[in-house]
Amino acid sequence: MEIFFIVLGAIILFLGVLLILPVKIYFVYDNEFTFKVKYLFFTLLDSEDEDEQTKSIIKKGQGAILPTNKETIKSTYKQKGITGAIKYYSNVLYLILKKLRWFIKFIKIRKFVFDLSVASDDAADTAIEYGEVCCVIYPIISFIKTNTNFKFKTDNINIRPDFDNKTSKLKASVLVKAKLVICLIAIAGLLWDYTKKQRKESEKNERK
Repeated sequence: MEIFFIVLGAIILFLGVLLILPVKIYFVYDNEFTFKVKYLFFTLLDSEDEDEQTKSIIKKGQGAILPTNKETIKSTYKQKGITGAIKYYSNVLYLILKKLRWFIKFIKIRKFVFDLSVASDDAADTAIEYGEVCCVIYPIISFIKTNTNFKFKTDNINIRPDFDNKTSKLKASVLVKAKLVICLIAIAGLLWDYTKKQRKESEKNERK
């Protein structure tokens, strides 16, 4: 009987350790958007992975969290331009962060780099777009910095107008860390909200 409780205690301790170890999520944008989710020595998700199961998981997650499909992002980029896409996705991100305010208090943000040169065909438009982008990006950075364990170098954030070129250029990357148990709770919450939303939409369609 004592051996049983020793083994049970060891299993509970092992699971407890696994739950408090961090999940690492890498986001990178350099001409195209990529991301990778790692836990311990394992890669759980990789946007560049050609595996069909991975693609299926990523596709299912789009509706519940944030559009991550490359074609969706490219479509937004073509319609709105890079600065328009940044403003659009930044606003979406801000809404998500506000909704998950409790979650972001438990995450750590490291290796944050944001380098954007704003350019267009007209100098006046460049100046306007530069001001609009700054009005969107800096409040989000301030919000994240206030509500998370956020460490970065000021030099790593660089937004500037570029009057010598006609096309905006962006390079960005960030490492997000969160304990596995916190990630599981957040995912469960998002899926629950998504399920309720889908149920309401189906009920509306049935009434019609």
